[in-house]
Amino acid sequence: MPSLPIAAVFDGLPAPRGQTKNQLHRLADILVIATCAVIGGVESWEATAECGRTRAEFFRRFLPLDGILRPDTFERMFARLDRGASPRRSVGG
Repeated sequence: MPSLPIAAVFDGLPAPRGQTKNQLHRLADILVIATCAVIGGVESWEATAECGRTRAEFFRRFLPLDGILRPDTFERMFARLDRGASPRRSVGG
């Protein structure tokens, strides 16, 4: 799977949720879809989810998606993000 440079920016950000077995989406994937949606001019969580759905084939070329999030999931994840967080980098990375 080719890499998507924007996804690398989000790798290592601390996830604002606990590790559970029903967790289907990586934080980096959520942020990539939302970022692309905003660049495309969306202004709501519903439009963000729709952008992800309509462009799912494109995103799957770069992201290991397990479906596309619902609007309320995007909203909950963004409400929980630590705005001051920075990616955790490995030593030498």
